[in-house]
Amino acid sequence: MYQRTALDESGMVTLAQGTVWAIVLHYRLWRETVQCVLSLLDSDYGDLQVLVVDNGSADDSAVELERHLDRRVKLLTLPENRLYGGGMNAGLTCALEQGADWLLILNNDTFVAPDMVTRLVHTAQSNLEVGAVAPLVYYASEPTRVWNAGGRRRRFWPFAHQLGQTGYEMGRSEEPIDIDYATGCAMLLSRTVLERVGLFDPRYRMYYEDADLCERINHEGYRILIDPQAHMWHLVGRTAATIPAPNRYHRVRNRWRFYMAHTQGVSKALAALLLLGQEGLRGLAYAAKGSHVLARAQWDGLLDSLRNGDGRHG
Repeated sequence: MYQRTALDESGMVTLAQGTVWAIVLHYRLWRETVQCVLSLLDSDYGDLQVLVVDNGSADDSAVELERHLDRRVKLLTLPENRLYGGGMNAGLTCALEQGADWLLILNNDTFVAPDMVTRLVHTAQSNLEVGAVAPLVYYASEPTRVWNAGGRRRRFWPFAHQLGQTGYEMGRSEEPIDIDYATGCAMLLSRTVLERVGLFDPRYRMYYEDADLCERINHEGYRILIDPQAHMWHLVGRTAATIPAPNRYHRVRNRWRFYMAHTQGVSKALAALLLLGQEGLRGLAYAAKGSHVLARAQWDGLLDSLRNGDGRHG
């Protein structure tokens, strides 16, 4: 096992590294997965293992992956689609059983800079209080435009402030930045943190499982950081588009679940009112456009939230 920090004779901090397991959650889009994995294999980090989790694709994806991926890449094939939380938990469990020191979770519709892993590990090891580190995530279609730089709580508003959606520009800061929420699109976690807070909550399955994990990390007193010098790019929405109705249902259902679980008092009441209004109107908008399947999924998610049920789309 790694030692996170030590002091050399001059009193300077020296950093051990440890084995990183990058877990790429794959569903059907094998070309995107291959692109993601190839970018990881070009990483300058020395001790990196890559695990692809085929999340019950039920097509020829697994065959294509075996044809196109390097033998260094490990492939875990699941018999059914466990959605994000279940699929990623399977990969995390496998990596932990194999002795991973660090666990890097990644969407398959992404690709990374060669030094991203090294920068994330360096930042994670710089302070014992750090529980998770994320890179800046850019749009693949606009490589210098930030898609996500994490989120922060607001004092008098229940919903998080998303930094990447408010004009965050490349190079604004060179130092790691404290945030409250990192996206599950890309996040580096240590074995120690996961053993303390647990894996993704299986009740979420898809959407807000990353925010819930971050809440648990925060609750244990760890910091969550964005490293602005660690970069990756995201083909936004590519994977979600393969299952539009379940995607819409789970987004609504788990948005409600998250804010009802992690807000209190006036903030909780305000969140409930806003969610009812926002998600109800969004369902009407889908219906007005003729997207009746999406409208039904939207309203099912909202109604099941109110009934506290598990939902029909599973």
